[in-house]
Amino acid sequence: MTAYSHEPDAGDEVGRACYVAVDGRRAARALGQWCRRFEMTEPEFQVLWLLRIEATDGFDQTTLARRLAYSPAQVSATVERLRTQGRIVQRAIEGDRRRNLWHLTTAGSTVIAEMLRAAPDLCSELLKAGDRVSTSPRREAA
Repeated sequence: MTAYSHEPDAGDEVGRACYVAVDGRRAARALGQWCRRFEMTEPEFQVLWLLRIEATDGFDQTTLARRLAYSPAQVSATVERLRTQGRIVQRAIEGDRRRNLWHLTTAGSTVIAEMLRAAPDLCSELLKAGDRVSTSPRREAA
């Protein structure tokens, strides 16, 4: 007697991709709500976060857009808001008048540190959102 074995098919893969997309939307929604407590949008937080953790020498707008999977127009509007808030500053690259790099200011670093102290709240919200999801038996087995 042979045991039944389920061979994954394209439908399973599409289903997994759908669940990942749903989870991503839930996480983005929770992140956005959490950011609003600090009078910040999700894209603003993501720019500050990326500059904090990966850009000791700063990033140009093209790199920010690519790394965050945002359009150049969205990054342009976001960095302009952050600049007017005093959270980032633009510095020219020596020898290249066409490119500028964005850097965190002390105000930007301070707000990120404040947000990190509240990070357990975000984790709780994500867990609550996950509890409200009805999962399928296939997803539970994956």
